[in-house]
Amino acid sequence: MDTETELIMSVVIVLACAIAILFVGRRLRMPFIIGYFITGIVVGPAGLGLVTEEQVSLLAELGVILLMFTIGLEMSLKSLLSMKRIVLIGGTLQLVVTTVAVWAVMVAVGFASNVALFIGFLVAHSSTAVIMNLYQNSGEIDTQHGKIALGLLIFQDLNVIPMMLMVPILAGTSGTDLVGELISFVVGMVVLDIVLAAAIFLVPRFLTRIALTRSKELFIISIVVICFGIAWMMSLSGVSLALGAFLAGIAISESDYSHEAIGQILPFRDLLTSFFFVSIGMMLNLV
Repeated sequence: MDTETELIMSVVIVLACAIAILFVGRRLRMPFIIGYFITGIVVGPAGLGLVTEEQVSLLAELGVILLMFTIGLEMSLKSLLSMKRIVLIGGTLQLVVTTVAVWAVMVAVGFASNVALFIGFLVAHSSTAVIMNLYQNSGEIDTQHGKIALGLLIFQDLNVIPMMLMVPILAGTSGTDLVGELISFVVGMVVLDIVLAAAIFLVPRFLTRIALTRSKELFIISIVVICFGIAWMMSLSGVSLALGAFLAGIAISESDYSHEAIGQILPFRDLLTSFFFVSIGMMLNLV
């Protein structure tokens, strides 16, 4: 069976199972996200083994990118900057306290100090896609606590980069590459700032020119190019594609066409995001 046929088969299997499970879950007032998890468990390796994680990974990644992009569209740069003190202080405390607490517990039960610290790094971070999807579905993303939660999650995502730089040190394999990695990190952050500033300044003007053509097709293509293009460029700086897509959404939110962009993207986002939550369920083994 060729790759294209396998992909289509996987999509049909996942969506067909999701329809059945979500239909029953709707009667039981079960949240959709739980239904997707159950779908992943059923069709995944721990269940019937109908689909592998690799077969849905690309669609899942696209779903996360579009989810974070639409969240960025609904936010504004001013609202994020207004919370910088809360995010910096609260985010730092959350990361430090959680990491230290997990490190202490792991060391107490016999783990090596460097391994315990690495586990602390992992536990200190949350899933931006899962939490923001829940806030968006409940209509709380525009509330004060929703914005603070988003700010903290972005702070966590940005801190993944320096934490990744510390992994070779914890493993004792950093050698002479540490200086080079630090230089790459600084250069990456500079490039990130330049790209983001250029996007916020140029994207609204670009969309205005596109909108004046009154071409729906041209507008949709432009939105997709901006989303994936900025996400890709920022990923070159070490930022995740999902966070890059969020920043692309922030850039478009400064224009007068952000609401129209949301309307065009939402159907694709909802479909592809479902594959992300199904892929999480496929990683669960309840046996």
